[in-house]
Amino acid sequence: MKKIFILLTIFLLFIVNIESKSQTPFAFSAQGGYSWLNGVVGADLQFGKFGISGGWMPTKMPISGTKTSSYGVCATLYSGNYDETTVYGSIGIASQGYRYEYINGAYSGGGSSPTTIAMIGMKYGSETAYLKLGGGYGWCDETGGDFWTFEASLGLVLFKNMR
Repeated sequence: MKKIFILLTIFLLFIVNIESKSQTPFAFSAQGGYSWLNGVVGADLQFGKFGISGGWMPTKMPISGTKTSSYGVCATLYSGNYDETTVYGSIGIASQGYRYEYINGAYSGGGSSPTTIAMIGMKYGSETAYLKLGGGYGWCDETGGDFWTFEASLGLVLFKNMR
């Protein structure tokens, strides 16, 4: 998992360098809310009409209540720039999106699996902040589990490059 985050960071730095030279508008934001992809606390980098985001979602196992953390990362395609109200579509992965436990007499067990999540929604943006509202569907190929989900996030633009 660390290798994925390191590669993602290198990719983001490379993209920011290219985008800053080409003067495509981009913004780096901190966000908070409820989202399996963007977490309760997360970050978003949007350049032009493309974005990469991720975050941390605290969760727990369904029977025992043992706390665990899920980390999400996604790629998003927007219909406009970061400072506009736009429609968006996201696809991403939540590391602990599907959690399961069982108790069968003296035997008990469980685990968690990553899930793929597709999301669509609206982003109401300005130059300094935004609100994202969306709905989506998640599935886990490994266990066959699937679910409906939603997201509601507030973001604060920390760094931006205007046209």
